[in-house]
Amino acid sequence: MGYESPMPVQEEVIPFLLGEDNDVIALAQTGTGKTAAFGLPILQKIDVTRYQP
Repeated sequence: MGYESPMPVQEEVIPFLLGEDNDVIALAQTGTGKTAAFGLPILQKIDVTRYQP
């Protein structure tokens, strides 16, 4: 994907979201990596052995 190092918002949010049952609201300017901060942990948690949404 071209990432070399995480943005500050990603450094804070990603480890927290990889935990169990955590909710997060992240406020940051446009272009700071918020979408990846939320999207990458979601992708990481997908169980590919299950064929259900």
